[in-house]
Amino acid sequence: MRIWIDLTDFLDWEGSLTGIQRVQYNISKLYIKSGRDVHFFVYQEQSRDFREVEFDPEEVVKSGVVSNINKIGKSDRPAFNRRLIQAASRVVPARISRKVRYIYSKNKSQTVAAHPSCVFNSNDVVLIMGGIWVGSFIDDLAICKAQEKFKLIHFAFDMIPSFFPGYVVEWLPDAFTTYKKKVYAISEGILAISESTANDVRKFIKLHNIKHDPKIQVVRIGEGINTGDNATEHSLKDVVGDNFILSVSTIEGRKNHAALFYVLKEAKQRGIDLPKIVIVGRNGWLTDDIRYMMTHDFDARDNIILLNDVDDGGLSWLYKNCLFTVFPSFYEGWGMPVAESLAYGKLCLSSNTSSMPEIAGDLIDYFSPYDTGAMLECVERYLDPQERIEKENRIRHEYKQTSWSCMHRQIDAFVQGIGNKDS
Repeated sequence: MRIWIDLTDFLDWEGSLTGIQRVQYNISKLYIKSGRDVHFFVYQEQSRDFREVEFDPEEVVKSGVVSNINKIGKSDRPAFNRRLIQAASRVVPARISRKVRYIYSKNKSQTVAAHPSCVFNSNDVVLIMGGIWVGSFIDDLAICKAQEKFKLIHFAFDMIPSFFPGYVVEWLPDAFTTYKKKVYAISEGILAISESTANDVRKFIKLHNIKHDPKIQVVRIGEGINTGDNATEHSLKDVVGDNFILSVSTIEGRKNHAALFYVLKEAKQRGIDLPKIVIVGRNGWLTDDIRYMMTHDFDARDNIILLNDVDDGGLSWLYKNCLFTVFPSFYEGWGMPVAESLAYGKLCLSSNTSSMPEIAGDLIDYFSPYDTGAMLECVERYLDPQERIEKENRIRHEYKQTSWSCMHRQIDAFVQGIGNKDS
């Protein structure tokens, strides 16, 4: 049995790794080390190819294909762009990042094939940890699957665009829902990252009358990130100081960063002196208003720090040195920053919706993401060092971390079960 892992969207990523990309990177790396007959592929939209690629996770990160391009100085960009094109051509011959393809779009057009070319056969299992919502990816994969009869396993990180369209950009709900209807109808297995997401998948299948009945398995995400270095520590300490509350997630409407702004303003009204609030995350969808308010409001601009380009080393330092973390998201497929905080022995104050209570049960405190007053009271309680120490002691003694190796073992057991069924 061969295992094929899709890297199409991963190799288009730019910037520090976030939730889905962190899973793709770590699980791919562990599969390489596992001794399994594992192969990697990408989909070429223009020529309708599913093409095998050589993949070295460490080399890809170092080459700049997965990198923080914002840290490259202007004088370094020509050399960086050359390295990026060379690396992409070596690692993924038929596909380079959208940004580089746009800048360097001088390649000759290719003739579109009548049918997609396929590298899979009937003994294979195809594992998709990301997803290409637009284009012909899923239609061509379905054609190949009908011809070659391989097994398909797809990750379900969340079903938010289908059930909560107000949290995403306008085009995504229809594209996402169409993709999910097609992929669930041909998948033998679905790996959901929480019971909440698994329930959403079951609800989706029933709602859209999908007759196919894939096996659904919940798998818990790993929590490890790289440690920091001295240079990162000094530069961050100069920016954030040594007395701060941390909030980690992409800055977008669903993550509810506006609640942090309102908590700060309410604290000012009540005469409560809060530590600085450090928000770490990429700039996402639909947040221009709140970012403007945070950077221009007299209270917020001196007490809220927005950090968009923090690598894993810097993130590790922030977790280690914060007072505690806050995660006010409206809805999640999992809530990786909650688990990461606990893995560092730090208390996370979290909203009480969707999957978040699954992560830590009663080890942490919760609030409604719609109730700023309750959130402030929760924050104020843990400004007391004794309250924090008691919580941290319990977290260190009772919280069981999930390693990436543990996650890989869960995934591989599911893959082997699906692959060997009726074979």
